[in-house]
Amino acid sequence: MLQGMVSTPAAMGSGAVLSGIQAQLMAMTAANAGSSTALTPPGLDGASARAVAQQIASATVFQTNFLLGLEQMMELSSTLGIAATTFDTVDALGAANVTALV
Repeated sequence: MLQGMVSTPAAMGSGAVLSGIQAQLMAMTAANAGSSTALTPPGLDGASARAVAQQIASATVFQTNFLLGLEQMMELSSTLGIAATTFDTVDALGAANVTALV
């Protein structure tokens, strides 16, 4: 049995909450990226500098992929909002047609 949202306001409210969570995750990702690039080598040897460079590169790849995932979530939220509005419009038109037949 399918279960889901029963009203457009509920769907839009859920979408707004999801957007808020996404904004917080994006802010945390930016803060994480800033702190990861502030790393300094513990020593002056080449191995330490190389390890820090690898850590920064790894953090940058993670941040890029994470932000791409958040972008996909925001696109899905937008699509769901459009679909909910379209469903309401079609429902209202259907009700008008039924009323016209009566």
